Amino acid sequence: MSFNIVKIIIDIVVLLFAVSAHEASHGYVAYKFGDPTPEVQGRLTLNPIAHLDLVGSIIVPAFLIIFKLPVFGWAKPVMVDPRNFEGDYNSVRKKMAAVAFAGPGSNFSIAIISAILLRVIFHYNPAVKFFIYTNSPMPSTIMAGIAFILFELFIINVFLGLFNLIPIPPLDGGNILIGLLPPKASMTFEKLQPYGFFILLLLIYTGIYSFFIMPFFRLFLKLLG
Repeated sequence: MSFNIVKIIIDIVVLLFAVSAHEASHGYVAYKFGDPTPEVQGRLTLNPIAHLDLVGSIIVPAFLIIFKLPVFGWAKPVMVDPRNFEGDYNSVRKKMAAVAFAGPGSNFSIAIISAILLRVIFHYNPAVKFFIYTNSPMPSTIMAGIAFILFELFIINVFLGLFNLIPIPPLDGGNILIGLLPPKASMTFEKLQPYGFFILLLLIYTGIYSFFIMPFFRLFLKLLG
């Protein structure tokens, strides 16, 4: 089996895990705040089947791959009912912001753990670091295989977390802003919701989104040493 095929398989598995952790974290935080909806709907799990959306996770990405367009997609949104949260209006809004941040936060946590383990491997086996950083064919050793999986875990989770923090609804970054802005500003910003998907498409296909992601992405890369 060629390295490229192995890489594709690993990336698919890692992406499914990253997305599942992201969505389950949204649900878990909402559940801890008192909303049973995510548990009732079976979203407090790392099983990717519970989180995949037929259109957003399969049909749209496959279409974009076939026509060689920039690939993106989405998982099934975790349904949250803030009426189950305790507290006043402002408290509930902040809890919704925390629920929104939980998804990217889980991805950053996985990335940081992966980076720590990678640094340990790099310390004891510098050759592995060379192979990864130069994108050279990896030696067929267990250590090299583990390092490669950790590297893909790091890259994919950092990218997924940063992408979702772009401050446009319906992305998590937009929902965080809606929960943290003063009420009047929040209501004004929330009016972007019907146009958020089209704004996101514009940012993706013009490459503008990279101006938001890449500076932070480089900061995360420093974790690898």
